[in-house]
Amino acid sequence: MLAIPWDKLQSLELDLVPEFKRIFDKVGVTAANALPGNVPFSFNKTDPNSLEYIREHAAELVRKNILPNSQEAIRQLINRSFTEGIPPAKVARMIKPHIGLLPAHEVAVDKYYKRLLADGKSEAAADKLRQRYANRLLNYRANNIARTESINASAMGQVECWQQSIADGSLDPHEWERVWIADETERTCAICQALARGPGAPLTPRDAPYPGTSISHPTAHPSCRCVEGLREKEVVEAKPSETMVDITGTPSGEFLSEANSVINGMPGKVLNDLEKSGYRFKVGERLTDINPHLRGYRPRGWPKGMTWDNADGCFSYPQKAISVAEQVKIVGGEFTKSPRIKYVVSHETGHAIDEVYKLSSSPEFIKAYNQDTAKFSGRDKGRFGYFLQAGSTGPEETAAEGFTSLLGHSGHSDFTSMFSNVCDIIKKAIS
Repeated sequence: MLAIPWDKLQSLELDLVPEFKRIFDKVGVTAANALPGNVPFSFNKTDPNSLEYIREHAAELVRKNILPNSQEAIRQLINRSFTEGIPPAKVARMIKPHIGLLPAHEVAVDKYYKRLLADGKSEAAADKLRQRYANRLLNYRANNIARTESINASAMGQVECWQQSIADGSLDPHEWERVWIADETERTCAICQALARGPGAPLTPRDAPYPGTSISHPTAHPSCRCVEGLREKEVVEAKPSETMVDITGTPSGEFLSEANSVINGMPGKVLNDLEKSGYRFKVGERLTDINPHLRGYRPRGWPKGMTWDNADGCFSYPQKAISVAEQVKIVGGEFTKSPRIKYVVSHETGHAIDEVYKLSSSPEFIKAYNQDTAKFSGRDKGRFGYFLQAGSTGPEETAAEGFTSLLGHSGHSDFTSMFSNVCDIIKKAIS
């Protein structure tokens, strides 16, 4: 290994004190902004947690090509830098005698020496320049070690602080996560930029890596300047289609996607009120698979010979169920895909909404219904005959269709305008 005249080394030009202050301040500010006021939080360069980490882990980055007993010596020096307040630049100079050049640097120095000789330099002159070049490279390595190990100690001391806060119950790991903080400058490497822009890492276990990486805490590499902070976890509410839908059999993904898109697009108030009332969406390939008790029966008002297999949806108040089927039986006995999935989901939900909000049975609704239908022409009565059925059936179907129309899935493009008073009542109820 190249002999280095340690007694002639020049002082490091890089003063790391401002950089260390920036790092510590940045972590402190980030943590203060993120944590609740009652969480004990200490960010001190002489924190005993940092010192404990130093005693156990310092100098792990210099295992390759180091002088005998280097790890223990560096461990003690980093420890002293914290306990005695020794500036990092001075620590770097103190570390130098305990390390050697990296293999790549040794090769670079050797090539440089040979090139000098080839260029006609004397051995004495070439050796002097070689020593100077080696000193610069050794300065670089000592600087890296001092900076990296000190930041490692501070980072892990802060992690220990978080763990203690979790242990005493003042910091909830279910509500907070670790976040990587990097300067958005040209000096920041692609690895750290990706960590800073990516998802956070859990607080427990303490060394859980950031998603998609094997990196748990700063530093990510030698001379890494990054730090960690805390932020509240984003609350991602489950979609209604994930909590309110029961699937029977093996309907296609296309069908499920279409049905779920309608459900997830409904007003939050509507879905919350349906869920509170105990309603569930039930989807499957065929209606009688979803509701076996309907097999062989005829729907209300349907012609003879038709059964629930010919239907692609239904609403059941006793069962609190909104059922939608992917397939429907057509004339000839064959099953085919229903062409009106969005309509069925909306209309059958409309019946549930009618029951939850007591719409069609209210005096206000009946008055609005009568006002709307009173202006119908003979042609209008023909077009909207299904909604003019006697008794409670007409208003019930109108309420369901009104909700469907407000979602944009009615088969009548002018339903909202033709039943304007009714739709105003429905809109008020679901808003």
